[in-house]
Amino acid sequence: MRSFALNGWVRGAGIAVAGVALAVAGWLALGRHKVDTRRVYRIGYASDAPFHFRGNDDNPAGLAVELVQTAARRRGIRLEWKQVAGSAIDPIRRGDLDFWVLLTIRPERRKLVHLTDPYLLTETCFLVRADGPFQNLEQIQKARISVLDFGIHRTILKSLLPEMKPVIVDSSREAVAAVSEGRADAAYVDQFAAVTALLAADARKALRVIPSHAPRGLMGLASSFGAAEVADQLRDEMTAMTGDGTMALIVERWGFFPSLTTEAVEGLTTARKRVRWLAMGATGLLALLLLTTWLWLTLRRQTEERSKLEQQLQQAQKLESIGRLAGGVAHDFNNLLTIINGYTDLLLSEMKPGDTLRNHASEIRKAGERGAGLTQQLLAFSRKQIIEPKPVNLNALVADSENMLRRVMGEDIEILTLCDASLRQVVADAGQINQVLLNLAVNARDAMPSGGKLIIETTNIDLGASYVDRHPGVASGPYAVLAVTDNGAGMDQQTLQRIFDPFFTTKEQGRGTGLGLSTAYGIVKQNGGFISVYSEPGKGTAFRIYLPAPARVPAAAKEADPVVTVVGGSETILLVEDQPEVRTLAAKVLTSYGYHVLEGAHGEDALLLAKLHPEDIQLLLTDVIMPGMTGRELAERLKQLNPAVKVVYMSGYSGNAVTYQGLLDPGVDYVPKPFTALSLAGKVREVLSRAGPRGTILVVDDETGIRQLFEQLLTGEGYEVLSATNGAEALQIVRGRDLDLVITDLVMPESEGIETIRAIRSEQPNLKVIAVSGAFEGQFLQSAALLGACATLLKPVGRDQLLSTVRRVLSTAPLPTA
Repeated sequence: MRSFALNGWVRGAGIAVAGVALAVAGWLALGRHKVDTRRVYRIGYASDAPFHFRGNDDNPAGLAVELVQTAARRRGIRLEWKQVAGSAIDPIRRGDLDFWVLLTIRPERRKLVHLTDPYLLTETCFLVRADGPFQNLEQIQKARISVLDFGIHRTILKSLLPEMKPVIVDSSREAVAAVSEGRADAAYVDQFAAVTALLAADARKALRVIPSHAPRGLMGLASSFGAAEVADQLRDEMTAMTGDGTMALIVERWGFFPSLTTEAVEGLTTARKRVRWLAMGATGLLALLLLTTWLWLTLRRQTEERSKLEQQLQQAQKLESIGRLAGGVAHDFNNLLTIINGYTDLLLSEMKPGDTLRNHASEIRKAGERGAGLTQQLLAFSRKQIIEPKPVNLNALVADSENMLRRVMGEDIEILTLCDASLRQVVADAGQINQVLLNLAVNARDAMPSGGKLIIETTNIDLGASYVDRHPGVASGPYAVLAVTDNGAGMDQQTLQRIFDPFFTTKEQGRGTGLGLSTAYGIVKQNGGFISVYSEPGKGTAFRIYLPAPARVPAAAKEADPVVTVVGGSETILLVEDQPEVRTLAAKVLTSYGYHVLEGAHGEDALLLAKLHPEDIQLLLTDVIMPGMTGRELAERLKQLNPAVKVVYMSGYSGNAVTYQGLLDPGVDYVPKPFTALSLAGKVREVLSRAGPRGTILVVDDETGIRQLFEQLLTGEGYEVLSATNGAEALQIVRGRDLDLVITDLVMPESEGIETIRAIRSEQPNLKVIAVSGAFEGQFLQSAALLGACATLLKPVGRDQLLSTVRRVLSTAPLPTA
């Protein structure tokens, strides 16, 4: 019985405690949601459009203002709005305000005021001018940044860009205006303000966004600790507004993308689903049908394009493989012709005019010359022929060729020339282009056996992206066009597909080699252009040759006088050639002119000869392509032993093979095979007879290693080199010495390269300048070119790039004076 009574007492006490707890919880719950409707709460706002600002009617406006006003009206909370400049926290702590409409949540602020859960989320970014030089965050490290006069904005901005120069403004709108008007380089604003600016008609063209990489900002309602309960009620009401779609409508009304706030996304998506789900279902089915149709048409078009590209690729691969074969054959054949023609020249020089064998030797020599011409055609097709690109006016080329073409074509063919007076200049080998014109004219003559009309036309054209997309391998840009059209027999599609194949001809046996059009194709390709053809049976044929027309064409170099007689010498020449017959011939030729010749079969052999020879070697005559070590590598290693040695290269290859070696740049001495005794001895004498220093160059760079590298490379090529560590030193040297060229870095202490170039152009307009830079991805190089730099180099600079640029600049005509 006692145990039962005790248990009953325990149960009764538990029920009483539970009842008291429930009563306290109910009282607290009722008290929490109770609002004093008689009290007017003072809420502050500033000028931070589009969140909170004074509207045109002098009343508070903005996204945050409308959200808080709506939540207060639904809760029955009375608010009195006051616009305050400066800090948002100080007025609350002084008791002047109860709330602040929107404040970024940070841990240190929670100790000073009460902050609700966030109701808006924002990200910051930078707005810059679309036509300005700034592309990323690193480039605005020291720029002028317009920023709102809020402590949090300046704090975050200072942490992102410690070296920036702040331009304080009163609103996001003024921050954007400061960039548009040039008072600031970039504006630091929230993403909402950035979207508003970019959506404006004029700003969309003028501004560009750079991400700030700053953390996202969570923003809530701030209040005094005494008004914290009311502030939290306002925040709870905003959650309710999200659920019923009210917040989404407010956000959308202010022109924001809903995805810019987490809660707005959810609310707006819900609202749109309620209103538009039927329409979306119908439009979805229609969109699916349209998408299916579009995909089918796209697939069909891409299939046709792929088939066309595959055909073009197969044709290009076929021509490339034949070209490699032709180039290899021509290379080996050139070595044989060098031996045949060379020894024939020696025989002819030793024979008397009345010798009965002289006629036989002359016939051998003529056959060798014809063979050399054939190999040149093969090399042209394979694009391994040595070319001499120079400024060419196609109008002048057509005019010079017209008389010859009239004799070739005959009296029954009318020749009409239509030349564009404003034709752009091109950079090409004039002799090769003339050969192409002659080949096309001869083909046209054969297509008009009963007479006809030949039209030669020149014009300018600019190829855009649409043309390039349809013609793989073609670069966009300005071109000069040489067109050759006839009204002859024409060709069918089967013939058109093979006209550029080597040894393909429609002429009867014995009348054509089949190399004319393949040679034309190779020449045009080697000169950087392309060729197209259109023809129909009975309607004639039109060939169009497109050659790139650069904006700046270098001045043509003065032609050297032809060598009539060649004198010999007594210098020591190191001859390196892996073909024994060619090496023996070249040695005999040079020995006959009085030179002392050391013969080497390959690079290592030549280096050993150079080390063992007790006297200096004045010239290296080397083949370009050799097993083990190329001619260029041999020359570089030999210059380490003897910097003053001069170099002449020789090869049956040229074009691609030699270009990859860097040997086709202006200033490189080269003897193509097959060579004659006169051409070989003439080139050797020409190189040996050149004066010592080739010019005086001033190198300006604050980096000691770069100055020493440039000085060593240029001195090894025979230039006299002076150096300076900055622009101020450079100007003193310029004013006191006669210089041919200045090579200056653009980013240096005291006086930078841009200022140095401007001063040089002002004081000595004819002095040539090369600008070098690696800072800011070389963006200053364009400014240097506009100020008068003859050429620009982006660091790091290689040996061949430096030397070829120096040779090209020094070989051009003097700069024009203002």
